[in-house]
This record gives sequence, C-alpha cells and structure tokens, in this order.
Amino acid sequence: MIKLTPFTSKIEYKRPDNPATLILDSFTITSESGIQYVFKDYDLNMMNVWKKNHPLNGPMYADKQYRSAFYISSILDENGQELVKYTYLRDMKYPPGVNEQATITETNKLTRIEIKDHGIIEINYNKNEEYGKYNDIFSINNIVLKTSSNIFVKKYIFNYSYLSPYLGSADPQELRRSLKFL
Repeated sequence: MIKLTPFTSKIEYKRPDNPATLILDSFTITSESGIQYVFKDYDLNMMNVWKKNHPLNGPMYADKQYRSAFYISSILDENGQELVKYTYLRDMKYPPGVNEQATITETNKLTRIEIKDHGIIEINYNKNEEYGKYNDIFSINNIVLKTSSNIFVKKYIFNYSYLSPYLGSADPQELRRSLKFL
C-alpha cells in the first residue's frame, strides 16, 4: 500500500468535453517517484435519480447509468514505460427484451496481469447463474502462472462446495459457495 497525499502525489483525470458534469473517462495517479497508476477500466451500474419536479405529479425520477468503480489498467515507470498491464473480462447485463441494444450493468473481472520481464498471471472463471442469488455468478476456476515468454509454470485449481444455510433446502438459489481446497 502506498499512502497518497496532496504533497506526494498528483491525480490527473480525463473526462468528456461537457464541463457541466463530473463524469470521468479515466484517471492517473502519479507518485512522488514518478510511477504512474492508470485507471481506465470501470463498471457501469444503474441508479434511480431525481429528474425534475412536475407541477401536478410532484417529483419525477429516472434510471441513469453511472460509473460505480474504476480498476487499475496499467502501471508505468517514470519514463512512461509499461511495467504492469491488467486485463479484464467485461460482463454485460441487458434488460429483458432489448436484444443487447443497451446494458443495465457492466462489470469487470480481472483475468490477466502481465508484469514486464517477470511473468504473467492468468485468472480463469466459471460462470454459473444458477447460484446467483447469494453468490457472484463468476467463480475462479483456476489461476495459471507463466514466464514473461508465456511458458507455463504452475496452475492452481479452485474447488468449491455449495452449502445450504437452511436445513433440508435444495433450492440452488439458496446455496452459499465455499472454497473447499486449492
């Protein structure tokens, strides 16, 4: 962890040309030593917000999309050379009956970390919506370590069990995922 203060770091952000809103496209944190942490990947979610007051109907609200989280995309050295690159799987959810024209939410799952001259970490997921009520629909299936030349080094496989918090319940939506072993 690096403690950031206004005296030891600088935060720069990029945003659309509309100065009336503070919507960020990306931002970069530069440390005192010149290391840059670039945040370009983000999640999108929906929020019900106040739109206006109607003279007869009172307050009116609408669903609006917002960027709910930013993720680190890369780390650059003091010369702007990439030291670490992060890659994400983007999962999109669509409203019923829209045929993938507009998303309700977009979330990211880290899938790859490339560390210059050191190696690669790949994170592979399983997607199972059957257990989605109390669990993330994604679970890590395995993590693969590779050299910087993309040569396999080691693989860790995750094994889960699904337990019911209620005695005798067999409903998959009620089950809770638990890591059994690696």
